[in-house]
Amino acid sequence: MRVAISGSTGFIGSAITSRFKEESFSITPIVRPQTNFRMQMTIGWDPEKGMIDSAAMEGYDAVIHLSGVSIAGQRWTPAYKNLILQSRVKSTELLSRGLPD
Repeated sequence: MRVAISGSTGFIGSAITSRFKEESFSITPIVRPQTNFRMQMTIGWDPEKGMIDSAAMEGYDAVIHLSGVSIAGQRWTPAYKNLILQSRVKSTELLSRGLPD
């Protein structure tokens, strides 16, 4: 099974990636350009600029979306709550536009 994962380096994403690799799934991280990731195959995207490599999204059995502003280590002020929400909404919209028909 081929799976693309955004947020694959985070707490939950790294656990899911490890588990799926144990099951012999083919995992492709969806990463931002500045990410220092040591895998040959990645899918590039930049949610803040609304850019995603749509052609690279072809042929996957599943896409798991886990990225967004961290919910840990910050006080949840109204402004930060809005940032958490917007980071997830914008990135989800971008991923959905990038998926093949």
